Amino acid sequence: MRYFIGSICLLLMVQLGAQNTEPEPVFSLSRALHDLEYFENQAQLWQAETEQNPSNARAWQYYYTSARNIYALQGFSSYDLPSIVAEAQSAIPNSFEAHYIAYWQSHIFNKDYDELLAAHAVEPDRKEIIHDMVHYFAINGKNEDFQEWCEKLHQATFYSNGLLEWNYNALASVRADGVLLTQGDNDTYPAWVLQAARGVRPDVKVVNIYLLLAEAGYRSLVFEELDIPDNFKRPFASALNIQIEQLLEHVMRHCERPVHLGIATPGSQREAFSSNLFLTGLAFEYSMRFIDNVRLIRHNYENEFLTDNLRMPLSYDPSETVVNHMNMNYVPALSLLHDLYIGEGEEQKAEEITRLALDIADRAGRKTEVATLFDTGEDLVSPASSTSIDLRNVEKDLRRINRALYASAFEVSNGLYQTFLQDLLEAKRFDLLEVCKTHPVDWVSLLPEEYRDISAAELHDGGHPEEEHAPVVNISYEAATVFCEWLTEVYNSSDHRKKKFKQVRFRLPTEQEWIYAARLGWNYESPYPWGGPYYRNAKGCHLANFNPYLVSQSDSTADFAPSDEPESPGEDGAFFPVNVEAYFPTRADLYNMSGNVAEMIQEAGVTKGGGWMDPAYYMQIGVSNTTELPSPNVGFRIFMDVIEEF
Repeated sequence: MRYFIGSICLLLMVQLGAQNTEPEPVFSLSRALHDLEYFENQAQLWQAETEQNPSNARAWQYYYTSARNIYALQGFSSYDLPSIVAEAQSAIPNSFEAHYIAYWQSHIFNKDYDELLAAHAVEPDRKEIIHDMVHYFAINGKNEDFQEWCEKLHQATFYSNGLLEWNYNALASVRADGVLLTQGDNDTYPAWVLQAARGVRPDVKVVNIYLLLAEAGYRSLVFEELDIPDNFKRPFASALNIQIEQLLEHVMRHCERPVHLGIATPGSQREAFSSNLFLTGLAFEYSMRFIDNVRLIRHNYENEFLTDNLRMPLSYDPSETVVNHMNMNYVPALSLLHDLYIGEGEEQKAEEITRLALDIADRAGRKTEVATLFDTGEDLVSPASSTSIDLRNVEKDLRRINRALYASAFEVSNGLYQTFLQDLLEAKRFDLLEVCKTHPVDWVSLLPEEYRDISAAELHDGGHPEEEHAPVVNISYEAATVFCEWLTEVYNSSDHRKKKFKQVRFRLPTEQEWIYAARLGWNYESPYPWGGPYYRNAKGCHLANFNPYLVSQSDSTADFAPSDEPESPGEDGAFFPVNVEAYFPTRADLYNMSGNVAEMIQEAGVTKGGGWMDPAYYMQIGVSNTTELPSPNVGFRIFMDVIEEF
């Protein structure tokens, strides 16, 4: 039976970087992952250093690298990269750094190797260039030089044990004399190093897809070695994914050796071949015939894989964040292996696989959703055979955050949550109904005493907080998690012909994802999702539903009290939670990212955005609150991973 799961680890999950007042060395994303705020902060610090000390060559390199990483993470940047290169060439002409960043700025399909060689000539012992020299000699087919520079890369300990182990296992996922088509730096160069410097699986031909597409000379060398006709015509007018798909088709049609796609290959590039791809561990094998790939995974895992660093990374790993998220690529294979063990009555081995998968997910901050893949089924939601939810409305409400991550434009409403409870009732999941029940709220008692005599008409002028379109509140963290599992089950089991995605996963966001979504489209120094520094507009109107009755005693601490002349709790337009579509949305078309109800994230008990009971302090994007749940001030918003596209 053939299985494969979409690129579960390709979501750009980044570690939260603290704001620094001193600049730090900045490296490419393939070496160290941080969030956008970190790189924005570093770019500002290094820019200031270049302005104060224009001859500081390292400052120019780190300034450019920070700005380049910002562009790579979000697809745009407020920094003009060509201008940085030009300014550096003027300030530090003929330096290693000026040549090196000029090389990096050149386009992948037209790399300026003269700049690379010039940088090497200026400072031949600089370690950061070793990786690029391996690249240069690989595409030019200079095997002796390639071997020499791979050995230098190994001796420089450029790659951590965790990264080398991952690539060792990727090579182990390939059949004898096979071809492994890879995507990026971290699944290509460490594999080359293992082969050249350690003698690991020299029978496997590791070929980087992007280099194969971009470099005609490299393509000719590879095709000659693999006995593939060198008549591929790159379709320049087509989108990049189409170009890669046609290149892959050419290779698969003509290559006589077993062809494998690295697991990092995006689903959009695999789609045309999906019926002939079989997951073997950290790679997919292309085959026109059936392969018992699950038992092949078992063999590879039990007999070929190295797992010391995967199981218990004891030593310091400078690429920890990178390795943690690359290791998420093990999860699809481990899930299949777990099911095989269960089916064959090997419960102890299944439990060991479950623990390993959860450890991997925990280190990557993805434990909640990965846990559902390894559940025995006892606690998973089993939706009713029919559901009244309209999946078209769910999809319509989603807003794209990055390539494979979406967020709902709205907080989960009472109406949607009641549909969920009705499904649980029809499915006779009384155990989950108890977990997921909403707790009654005495709304008036939550107001300051002097406002409890206001008429119901005035209190609920903007709608009653228990109406269909108000956000659901006063539920447990477990309830929100089960809701996400339920919605995932409903969506994935639906055969609606207009469904946009084949397989998805709904979940609570990580704190980093919530922050990224809230600031999407704005300057990353903005404290609020609407981009400005204030919670009122120019006309004095409040921009969110919060508690203006309490006033911050400090801009930096959670210390509040009524002011001498406190505003009414309803001065902002509502005494309680209001319609999830109230107030203006962000530039990403997300409503109430600040205010209305504080929103749960994956870390249990932590909320973001502040709610109707909170002072303005907690509406700031960078501020979190610890809340005991259930709370009438707290609801949640769903985020969605695209696991597999049609």
